[in-house]
Amino acid sequence: MFPLGQVTDEGDTLLQVRRIVKGRRVGFQLHDGPEDRTTPADRIRNGTPAVPTTAERIHTVRDLREDKKFTRTYAPVDEFGVPTGAPFDGTQVFTTANPELLNVTDNGDGSAVVAAVGGGALGPADLTFTATPAGGGPVVVIPDTINVVDGDAQGFAATDSPDEEVTPD
Repeated sequence: MFPLGQVTDEGDTLLQVRRIVKGRRVGFQLHDGPEDRTTPADRIRNGTPAVPTTAERIHTVRDLREDKKFTRTYAPVDEFGVPTGAPFDGTQVFTTANPELLNVTDNGDGSAVVAAVGGGALGPADLTFTATPAGGGPVVVIPDTINVVDGDAQGFAATDSPDEEVTPD
């Protein structure tokens, strides 16, 4: 583990100086639920609003098979990254810039069901979590990428070559 803050090498010792901001700063902890099979209703594009692609640094990248879905949850943490027992006072919203790849069903409580649209729609999709405190303060924006990849093999497709002559004319 590396030391935090400004470190000065004094020969036999290291001088470590850290500044810790007092007061409560909002942070969120990521939790993805297990993958589950999508239903036909999950594969129909829902009313997920398309938002512009973020220019922010991506927080996490996750692969999602085109026939799967999962639940993503963000829970508030304190300035040390420890989950708080208190609920977040404000709004929490999930959006995507790519509704042609992802259906996002926002539960409004810091969680959302993220389902791949499927049907051959593959590629990276932006998923953004935005938390706005009710009493003012900085808005927390967490940009993620969900990479929709091929689904599991479920069967076989047959391909026949064109008919060929087997006897001379």
